[in-house]
Amino acid sequence: MRGLTIVTFLMVMAWMMEVSYSGEVTGAGAAKLLVQHEYNVKALKQSGHKVLFGELTGAGKRMNLDRVKLVITKKKVFDLNKADHVQFKHPSAAKALVDVAHLEFGSQVVKASQIEALVVK
Repeated sequence: MRGLTIVTFLMVMAWMMEVSYSGEVTGAGAAKLLVQHEYNVKALKQSGHKVLFGELTGAGKRMNLDRVKLVITKKKVFDLNKADHVQFKHPSAAKALVDVAHLEFGSQVVKASQIEALVVK
C-alpha cells in the first residue's frame, strides 16, 4: 500500500510539473519564434546579441532598456525600437526593465509580466 501511495504521489507531481511549465518559452521555443518573425538567430549571435530567458525575475530586470533589442512573449517577438510607447511604473525613476509597466506596439499592449525572453546587446 505504501508503494502505491508513493507511486501515485510521484505521478501527480510529474503531471503538475508538466502543466506548470507547458506555456514557458524555452531556448528552442525562442529560436523558433525568432525564425517565424524573420529574425536570423545566427546573425543576431554573430553581431553580439544574446537571448536571455525569464529576465523579469532574474538579474536582467535591472538591465538598462538601451541594451534591449527584442522582447519575446509566448507567441510573438517585438522590436523595442518600434514601440509606440513605453509606460513606466514611476516615470521619473525609469531606466531599467523592471520599471516598465507595459509596452505599446500599435494596438497591441505587452504587459511586463508577459515578457518571457529578451534579445540584448
